[in-house]
Amino acid sequence: MRLTAALFAFALVMPTISSMGQDAGGSSATPQNEAHLNPQDVSRPSNPKPDYSAESLVVERMDTIYRYGENGIGSREISAINLVQSDATARQYGVLTIPFTGNSQRVEVDYVRVRKPDGSLVETPAADAQEMPQEVTRQAPFYSDLKEKQIPVRNLQVGDRLEYKVRILDTKAEVPGEFWGQETFGSSAVILNQSVELRVPKATYVKVWSPEHPATRTETADEVVYRWTGSHLEPTVGKDGKAVQREIDPKGELPTMAWTTFKSWEAVGAWYRELEADRIRPNETIRAKVSELTAGKPSEAEKAQALYSFVATQIRYIGVAFGVWRYQPHPASEVLRNQYGDCKDKHTLLAAMLSSAGLHPQAALIGAGIRMNEEVPSPAAFNHMITFLPTAGTPIWLDSTSELAPYRMLVSPIRDKQALVVPAMGTARMERTPVGLPFQSFSKFTAKGTLTKDGTMKAQIELTERGDDELMMRTLLRQVPRGQWNELIQRLSQGLGFGGTTSSPDASRPDLTADPVKLTYSYEREKTGDWDNHRIVPLFPVVFLSSVDDKNPPKKVPIQLGEPRVETSVSIIQLPDGWGVELPAAVHQKSSFAAFDKTYKIEGETLTTERRIEVLQREIPAADWKSYKKWFDATLGDGESFIQLIGTPQNKSSTAQGSDDAAKLVHEAYEQVQRGELNSAEATLDKAKKINEKQQSLWSTYGYINFQRHNWANAIEAYKKDIALNPDTLWVYNAMAQAQMNTAHFDDAIKTLRALNRQNGATDDDRKLFAAVLTFRGQYDEALPIVESLAVKSPEDLRLQIEFGGVQLRSGQTAAGEKTIASALAKTSDPSLLNNGADELANAGIDLELAEKSARKAVDALTADSKEWRLDATEEDAKKVQGKQALLIAAWDTLGWTLYREGRLDESQSYLQASWNNSQSAEVGLHWGELAEKRGQKQEALHRYTLAFATTRDAMPEGAPTKGPDLISTELRKRIDILKKHGLTNSVNMQGELTKQRAIHVGSRAGQNLTLEYSFLIEKGRVTLVSRSASGQSSADEDAMVKRANLVGWIPQDSDAHLLRKGFLNCHSGTCELIVYPM
Repeated sequence: MRLTAALFAFALVMPTISSMGQDAGGSSATPQNEAHLNPQDVSRPSNPKPDYSAESLVVERMDTIYRYGENGIGSREISAINLVQSDATARQYGVLTIPFTGNSQRVEVDYVRVRKPDGSLVETPAADAQEMPQEVTRQAPFYSDLKEKQIPVRNLQVGDRLEYKVRILDTKAEVPGEFWGQETFGSSAVILNQSVELRVPKATYVKVWSPEHPATRTETADEVVYRWTGSHLEPTVGKDGKAVQREIDPKGELPTMAWTTFKSWEAVGAWYRELEADRIRPNETIRAKVSELTAGKPSEAEKAQALYSFVATQIRYIGVAFGVWRYQPHPASEVLRNQYGDCKDKHTLLAAMLSSAGLHPQAALIGAGIRMNEEVPSPAAFNHMITFLPTAGTPIWLDSTSELAPYRMLVSPIRDKQALVVPAMGTARMERTPVGLPFQSFSKFTAKGTLTKDGTMKAQIELTERGDDELMMRTLLRQVPRGQWNELIQRLSQGLGFGGTTSSPDASRPDLTADPVKLTYSYEREKTGDWDNHRIVPLFPVVFLSSVDDKNPPKKVPIQLGEPRVETSVSIIQLPDGWGVELPAAVHQKSSFAAFDKTYKIEGETLTTERRIEVLQREIPAADWKSYKKWFDATLGDGESFIQLIGTPQNKSSTAQGSDDAAKLVHEAYEQVQRGELNSAEATLDKAKKINEKQQSLWSTYGYINFQRHNWANAIEAYKKDIALNPDTLWVYNAMAQAQMNTAHFDDAIKTLRALNRQNGATDDDRKLFAAVLTFRGQYDEALPIVESLAVKSPEDLRLQIEFGGVQLRSGQTAAGEKTIASALAKTSDPSLLNNGADELANAGIDLELAEKSARKAVDALTADSKEWRLDATEEDAKKVQGKQALLIAAWDTLGWTLYREGRLDESQSYLQASWNNSQSAEVGLHWGELAEKRGQKQEALHRYTLAFATTRDAMPEGAPTKGPDLISTELRKRIDILKKHGLTNSVNMQGELTKQRAIHVGSRAGQNLTLEYSFLIEKGRVTLVSRSASGQSSADEDAMVKRANLVGWIPQDSDAHLLRKGFLNCHSGTCELIVYPM
């Protein structure tokens, strides 16, 4: 198997797998997108007036029942009927995922079934459900108790109804004798019938709140029952096919209903004080670290800043909301030892360190994006925790989870918010966080450019940020390796509105937060501005202020302007000798909420444009939208004014026609797109189209908008129109080809790329992409001369030479291809190239002796290397090991496939089996299946082919048309169909089976359920070394269990190779299994 990325990458847009969030007390989760109940209870209108045909999902029934006991233990029953009306939704709901907390909850599945349009049912057995750790546990074993029940839904297709009923049951109360929760009737989908039912003990005090939607209250012998019903019948998709815009208040919205047994906020605070009391005590290790960090810092402020900086930047933040995975934080000593934690863990460590330094920190519970409901005291009001530090002057608020936020900076969602401050002693109280930042927010942008006579702009750009944007920039600079900064800056520059290329990026250190962050890079763009008409625009970044649509103005939610700040931009452009400009008029607009000033001047051939924007208010009342729109239209509404160059050569003729008004509108639309205002941008383009349908960039911008919406057909149509008008705009060809591939129209994509490569400006990268697509589609004759020309240009590029040889082989030039590959193999000892060359020869069935020799050299080299792989490797070394290990597993397949082609079936067995067990890759599965079929094991071959096909992105429901882009999946589909025609069947759930193949039984265990993450070393089918990721949470018994795992078949027979793998020990229902993570 070739261990290279696919010859080209294309995006298949897949919605997020549906999940159920967490919002109710006792750790009960709250549904976000699910719906609920039995089909016989559904009363659908026989002829509903609203048109729901454009909806991807219609929730026909959604019912939730909460039930609590006096001890605080509760349950939540969810039942739903969802009508699936799009392929994307069918994929989204293909796996139902139910998160829960393993140590205090369990999940029961009553039924999951698909009702077909003809009334027939396809049941998914409850036994198909898999209990898995949540994704966060891979990076944070602290939270290994966070689990999810995954239920792969059988045979769900467009037009079906998905019906299910599940229960999440508490096994113990989060707070003995207390419970709380809240629900909101959905509005993000069409919901025909919805109900929420709350059942509580008669003798228990419960405050129930739902002022806008009163409940029906009834009583039984021992319960009080509250019931709410509702619906959301308004379509979420308009007649134009666009999503209906809904006002969203950034401060959050109150729930429809809420309940709690807590009688006051003081009681909530007292509860949390008990939870953290023994967790924030510093031990000797913490005291020593505090002494080290505060040495030479006599003042309290200096000590606090030093300790904050350490916890913020050196303790990795794990994004688990407050209240998920228990409410109690881990001990500060454990957080320091493990070097990561969630919000409450990071506060706990910071509080312990501040206390050790003689300060008096207090926990502050706060809700980011949650509107405070002061009438319902409960932990549901909070999803985050920060630190409150009383001082003689202004109190200090610290949020160490932001990691790279400057000292005392709080992010926007938790500024000017009520927080419950919990002192170590005394009564908890409500405090409001600071309204603004602890420093003046600003942005400074400077571009110094030179314009050539052919329209090329070359510039040096410098950007300095202080404020909310600064934090995002620091985070990106830290997350992306410095070697990949140019790609990062390229995207950032495009986001700022610059369409050219970047180079030579540099930036200040992201972790040095005392000063603003600074970024510099070089920029170049050919045919800048509206070059066909010799007009340019200043080198200014896009302004991220919202526009207002007068046809759909805000009604309740204020217009958000962000933190008060000053944004200054300076553009200096050196014009060619003898050229001049016609300067636009200066702009000066001042209002109570913002001021705008823009000036132009020309000195000799130097054009200087300066822009200053000062935001004076954070928000504007919705009722004042007309005033804001007037200011916006006068300053930013038309985009940047074009600057006409004079003294230039005559304009070249152009198929695309231009006009000032239409050009301004297109530019305005482009800026709206950069701000994410796609609907507004489209409306602006519609205005431009009425003025001039041939305006330059009009149709390419239409195409871009539709591309972002994944409306591929509309995007393709728009790109076609743009190419007809502007055949020299090369990026449009690539974009159109991408859209065509996303709809599996590969022949059309090839035509588009063929046209691109006929253009004078086509690059070698364009040619490589074209050749890759041709090869991918099996059009080797056309790909051959392109790859050959590239190979001739770069004879030293052995990887390209092997690619060339592979295309030669596939196009029938067997002798030439063999010679090309043999020549490249003779010059290399690189295991990757040896493997690739051997794979090409084995696939062609030629020179198998050389293929075997090369594959063995690759396997032997990597096997020897594997003996140096260590469980305790640094993060950087671990990444290198992962790459080499993946190559070794691929080389096993290549060697096994070569032996198969030589007729040595017994020898190939262990190599192919080991490669499949570790990779579960479609190509390896194809080879693994062919081996079984060659031996006459038809049923086993079908099983293997079907498993392999389940790993491809083309896995589709039975009977769906085959339009997959992958030749491997096409071959698998063909073999599956042939075997089925011979009467063979395979009814096993493949996704579940893939997981089961990675689950190894290791023994039995009594007591509570347990999940622990491990790294382990495999030698000769045995686990010889283990390393627990969650220290202090297991014993030698669990380690011994992992070592008992039988992994025969995961390394080839008689191989001395070592493998480093990760997985988790999952103990439930008295049995334990080691589940190996997929590669």
